[in-house]
Order: sequence, then C-alpha cells, then structure tokens
Amino acid sequence: MLDRNDIGSGTTAQSSGILRTHYSVKENVELARRSWDVFHDFAAYVEDDEASSGLVKCGYLIAASEGPLQRALEQSIAAQRGMGINVEVLDRQAAAERLPIARFDDAALIAYEPDAGFADPYLVTHGFAKRHAAWACSSARALR
Repeated sequence: MLDRNDIGSGTTAQSSGILRTHYSVKENVELARRSWDVFHDFAAYVEDDEASSGLVKCGYLIAASEGPLQRALEQSIAAQRGMGINVEVLDRQAAAERLPIARFDDAALIAYEPDAGFADPYLVTHGFAKRHAAWACSSARALR
C-alpha cells in the first residue's frame, strides 16, 4: 500500500488482485474466505458508500494430470468442500468452454471455483487509505 510516491502508484497498482480460496493449506483457505467478505461488501467495510473494490467474478480453474498432482487436487477439493467452499469438478469439455484458450488433453481432474475473480488494486488501496485517513482524523480529534 505504501509506495515511493503516491499511494498505490508503484507495484501496488500492478498487482493482479486475484481473489480465490483454492489453496491446499487450510489456514490459507480460511484467510482467503474471510477476505472475501471485505471485497464483496467493500463499501460497508471501509464505511464509505462510494468505495468499490472493483470486484469481478470470473472463476478460477485448476487442472491436474494423472498421478500425484491429481491426488493432491482431490485432497484439496475435499478439504475445501469440507470448509464450505463452492468447488465444482469439471470435465474437459466444460473446462474448455470456460477457458477456450487452454487445452485440457492431459487433465485427469479439473476443479473450478466459480466465485473467484479479481479486485482492482488501485481502488482497494485508495479505499483503505481514505478510511485510514478518516480514522486518523477522528482519533486526533478525540485526543484533543
């Protein structure tokens, strides 16, 4: 968030802003799921009706070939479903329809997280900065 010049002007603005819950480590899944609440209702979180995270839901696909990667993905899907994450298993044709530029010829298992997507790093950074500035001003007034 803190860049050399203006807020969000450096590498922050170049972030991909990916939002997904598909992780193999349970704690990462939980952190990602909690962050979703922030991005889904960003204006309420930063207490600014004009704020937006620029959230775009486009889904997230992950494919594994037969063998150890397939078994790892199976375990990941089971764990995520156990935590209430919406994860679908797709066949090759359904995956290709969602992502026509990819080939899934050697995919033994394909997982799809329909709620995943990305947020706009610039909007999010400025939304947080504006909220922080408002908080800092109100705290300074309270100290007087």
